[in-house]
Amino acid sequence: KRFVIRKIKSRKHPCFGESGLYAAEDIDKGTNLLDYAGQVRVVYGEQDMSTSSYLLTLFQHDEANLVIDIDAEGAGNEARFLNDYHGT
Repeated sequence: KRFVIRKIKSRKHPCFGESGLYAAEDIDKGTNLLDYAGQVRVVYGEQDMSTSSYLLTLFQHDEANLVIDIDAEGAGNEARFLNDYHGT
């Protein structure tokens, strides 16, 4: 198994108590880790009301009020734990 999902235990981490993805073996720099899976969302001409923490934005056009992204919250894989939006 290349990865393990476990709870973040450091109280200093902004995602304390949430899940994180950790390498279970050494991985060479530049290695493709996982494909990001989820539900494709297209939001056009309306306010995006999503509260998901697992959005990967593929395209955004502010003037047309268009956003295309992948939401891995309800239908994703472990790739959703690779990066966090808190910038850590």
